[in-house]
Amino acid sequence: MSVRRICRFGKSASGGWGCFRLLPSGAQYQTTVLPEAARTREVMMASLLDILIEDGRFNTFVSAIQASNLTDTFNQLGPLTVFAPTDDAFAGLPEGAVDTIMADIQGLTALVTYHIVPERLPAERMMARERLKTMQGDDLKVRRIEGVAYVNDAQITATDLEADNGLIHVVDAVILPPQALT
Repeated sequence: MSVRRICRFGKSASGGWGCFRLLPSGAQYQTTVLPEAARTREVMMASLLDILIEDGRFNTFVSAIQASNLTDTFNQLGPLTVFAPTDDAFAGLPEGAVDTIMADIQGLTALVTYHIVPERLPAERMMARERLKTMQGDDLKVRRIEGVAYVNDAQITATDLEADNGLIHVVDAVILPPQALT
């Protein structure tokens, strides 16, 4: 069985160094303690795009990234924060909307870049702000309602999935840029 390493360096609560491994089966991360010799930044790390692909919940978003020619952005640029809509989020759009979105490369690029903030924002730092400037140029509104975090109208369902070039926060809805709403 092949294993892809996704490492985050730092001491765990027990004082050991942690390495998280994502199994191809989609199993959850397993923690192992790294020996002293392996505690360097040379251990292979996964890009934002690698994480999205390996996770398996973001196939439509990955297709949108690829169709809009933004793979280099998700593989190389950083640090970035990505609000990643799941396949279920895309399925929640009106019938035919995904096909329409995918056919308009300019609109698709605006949609994908509206899900990217060009800085690394862990959940705690993100929630301390009211607005986030996206790579697309418009702002996202961040708020908490009865203890639940939202970006615009999308609920944030998981936070701080780490990649070598940023963080991913999972959202339950596709976040539409303002011009798409008019």
